[in-house]
Amino acid sequence: MLRTRLISGLIVVALLAIAVAPAVADDNGNVPKSVIKEMEQKFRLPRRPTTRQELMEMRLKAVRSALDFGKELEVKYPKASNLYEVQRLMLYAADFLAKADPGAETKAQKLAVAKRILDSDAPAKAKVTSDFFVTQEKVAPGGSPAADAEKQIQAYVDRYAKTDSAGLSLVRASQLAEKAKLADLEDKLLDKLEADYSDDPEIGAYLKQKGRSPMIGKPFVAELPLLDGSTLNLPKDRLGKVVVVDFWATWCGPCIRYLPHMKKVYNQYKDKNVEFIGVSLDKAGQKSKLASFVKSRQMPWTHAYSGKFWSDPTAKKYGVRGIPAIWVIGKDGKIFSDNARSNLEETIDKALAQEIKAGK
Repeated sequence: MLRTRLISGLIVVALLAIAVAPAVADDNGNVPKSVIKEMEQKFRLPRRPTTRQELMEMRLKAVRSALDFGKELEVKYPKASNLYEVQRLMLYAADFLAKADPGAETKAQKLAVAKRILDSDAPAKAKVTSDFFVTQEKVAPGGSPAADAEKQIQAYVDRYAKTDSAGLSLVRASQLAEKAKLADLEDKLLDKLEADYSDDPEIGAYLKQKGRSPMIGKPFVAELPLLDGSTLNLPKDRLGKVVVVDFWATWCGPCIRYLPHMKKVYNQYKDKNVEFIGVSLDKAGQKSKLASFVKSRQMPWTHAYSGKFWSDPTAKKYGVRGIPAIWVIGKDGKIFSDNARSNLEETIDKALAQEIKAGK
């Protein structure tokens, strides 16, 4: 599956080129936004690498540059109320270095940045990840679970229970429970996430990674702009049909390789009360190219295109982070499967059978 982010550990900061303003504090004594953007720019690679080794070398250079720049800003703006924004970027960089080059020095550097954030007046959303790194050392010092690991994890959750980061703290707490080998606690935390936060696309995607499918059984609601200029509203416009939704793009190699199978399945089920809808994640300005591709590749099913790339409203709403991603919607308009790529025909058959049984 083509991932939406770079290889694990790299912080991807997507930015437009900016003009960097002089590094002077704003009227409130804060770090200027232009300076923070300058720091964000340091995570960008200057060019496309040609080898994996070069890629890693370029990433290491980028995060070290960002970390050094952050240290300069800490000295320059020691009393800035938004200094935590700089330190959060420093923490991302320090965490990447600690993973790329494990050792006492890089770990200490990461924890030092995390503790500076925790000791500041930063909001909960800035502290929750810093707190996670610090708590992790208490929960599993040296990689072995501590005797009071469960107590430490619960205390971590309690610190954010009444903040806007309560959901994220549960995600982090479940990761801590996994590291501490507390399976029952991990399940309890995942249950809480599934019950209270599954509508959050980010948390829903995390639950899916953990083998849970919180979206199953919920209505698949989407307003899809089609290539012909019309709009398709799901589920109401296709109630009574099993609907196969394929998130894909013309630039996606795995999607193109899967296309022959999709065409085969389409021909097999197109006359069996099954509707196929392709949701393209192609970029803006690619509508004509997409239409030509669909025609030349003989893809006669319905196609939707927003031109918003990974920010396509439907993909974003349902936490789609990799493509091709194939969902199956039941005749009742509810999600039957959010991961049908590997067993599409079997999933369609089950959806059809379930609906037939339900109608008896």
